[in-house]
Amino acid sequence: MKKGVKVLAVSFLVCLMAVASAMAFNLTNRVTIAPNGKGDLLFYPAYFTGDGWESEITLINTSETDSVVAHVVIRRAADSAERDFLVFLSPTDVLDFKITQNANGEPVVITDDPSLVIRNDCYSAADYAADHDGQPYELVLGAGWETGYVEVVAVAQKNLGVPPVDKTAICNDYRQNALGNFLPVGGWSNADNVLTGTIEIYNTQTRVRGALRAFALKDYGNKYAPKFGETVELGGAIGGAFVANNNKLEIDAVLCNDNVVVPYVGAPDGQTLYTATFPTRSGAYVGRTAIYRLFDTEEHEGGFSPYPTVDFWEMTTIVFPQETTWGVPISRGWVLVDYNGTIASGEPIIDPTTGLRYWGDAADGTPDPDHNGYALAGTGTAVTVYDGVPTINTCMHTIFGDDGINGLGWFYCASDMGKIDYGTTTVSHYAPTALPAALCPGNFCSY
Repeated sequence: MKKGVKVLAVSFLVCLMAVASAMAFNLTNRVTIAPNGKGDLLFYPAYFTGDGWESEITLINTSETDSVVAHVVIRRAADSAERDFLVFLSPTDVLDFKITQNANGEPVVITDDPSLVIRNDCYSAADYAADHDGQPYELVLGAGWETGYVEVVAVAQKNLGVPPVDKTAICNDYRQNALGNFLPVGGWSNADNVLTGTIEIYNTQTRVRGALRAFALKDYGNKYAPKFGETVELGGAIGGAFVANNNKLEIDAVLCNDNVVVPYVGAPDGQTLYTATFPTRSGAYVGRTAIYRLFDTEEHEGGFSPYPTVDFWEMTTIVFPQETTWGVPISRGWVLVDYNGTIASGEPIIDPTTGLRYWGDAADGTPDPDHNGYALAGTGTAVTVYDGVPTINTCMHTIFGDDGINGLGWFYCASDMGKIDYGTTTVSHYAPTALPAALCPGNFCSY
């Protein structure tokens, strides 16, 4: 952000070996990356507040016929603690809200958008603003929420008429016919891949802006209509039933990547900020490290001095140092972020009450009562992820001038994808179709 931006901590999750239940880990319903940016599970990989920075998020329903309900979750960088709400989008509708800091320095969500409902009686943020002399609604996030990320699940959709459709009518129909039930129910169906969006960061002091498209997955296949204020674990289970066609381990598999390429801009031209977000929180913080290799425009390899330090957070921000082991800064080059570590395997955990076998419980072998939505073992196809981490990676370039930051660019990093086997078949991140046996060097295929 600025030259004095504090280097935040980084967290690394382990891509797991797991065996899936019959409903999961199959080639028909598997979640994949949406190459066109439209999907039913979106991640806004990083937001920033403080020092003049605020983040503005838009969520777009691209359906021209159906109203859509979405579950929006704001997550804290350090531990993915959540603040969540439901939104009700008519066909072709756009939700807009900001994450900023109020007059007391508290991180808040602020909006007067009628799509955001703040009470069980379908009272919206627009209703709040009308009742408070135009002052927008503020959802106070609390200490530690200065940075984080946002996830959005497309919950359900229904044709309730041509736009504009009254948001209270959408909310009331959902509340009366779908709330707390598994879909399809009451005319509400599983949501299609119709959501997309953007996040824009803006500095109120320097007037510098940057924007990034939401990272979209398609065919997540949500099946549960959450209640107001109900926490629904991504890929988890409600009452013993999975909330979606895909669980956490399948999302891990589609996000698993390594050898991240970060284009680098350094002194005196600017600074490079790297973010890594681990949205499923289903891995273990066990032995994960990364090597940061710096290359200049003459194909020389060097490093940073001081070397970047790593802590274990779930949304990471690293401002790469200006000083290098060459003894001088470089203005242009690139960084290879190489995640290390091996994949831990072991025996599944047996639930003492039901006798069912699960992968992914506590490292000490103690079963987690709800198993965090992890897959049943022994009833489906073995899935193996050989290396990498389930992460979304972005790079931000801040371009300096005589008067500070003059420009900003924000984009997704290139990377290699981890080799993933479903049984004996290697599959693609992008489409639910089988590929020939992998011949990629080091078990990685570039995309």
